[in-house]
Amino acid sequence: MEILLLGIYAFFVWLIFIKFKWLPWNIYSQVTVVVIPIVALSAIPFQSSRRCEGASSKSRSRKATFR
Repeated sequence: MEILLLGIYAFFVWLIFIKFKWLPWNIYSQVTVVVIPIVALSAIPFQSSRRCEGASSKSRSRKATFR
């Protein structure tokens, strides 16, 4: 899944910076282009673990109310 997301991100970076030249390709944009996927990919495990914990706690509270 991460490889697919990186491929889509790289495609849009190529479109914006190389193909259409909507933004300049300088050191600031290069650093930003590298930092954004690192931060986003490092946040994925935390988000999925929160979803799992939240779902299990909700199901426990529902079971407790029906007893």
